[in-house]
Amino acid sequence: MDQVFVKDRLRLLLDNFSSVGDPREACKVKYPLPEVLFLVTCTSVAGCDDYDEIADWGVEHQDFLKRYGEYFLARRRRIGSGWC
Repeated sequence: MDQVFVKDRLRLLLDNFSSVGDPREACKVKYPLPEVLFLVTCTSVAGCDDYDEIADWGVEHQDFLKRYGEYFLARRRRIGSGWC
C-alpha cells in the first residue's frame, strides 16, 4: 500500500512539473522540461551535486525514471571523457 501511495505522489509531482511553462525555443529542446525537473528533484534528494553526478544517477536509476516518463536522459552513456 505504501509503494502505491509513493508512486501516486511522484506521479503528482511530475504532473505538476508538466504545468510549468517552458521558455526554451521548441526547435532547440532536446529533453522535455518536466522530465528534467523531475530528474533534478530526485537527484537533489539523493545528494547529487553536479552535472556528472546527476547524469550518472539518471543512468543508474533508469528503470525508476521510466516508470514516470520516457526519460531520454536516462539513455545517455559515457563515451571517452564526455557524455552523449
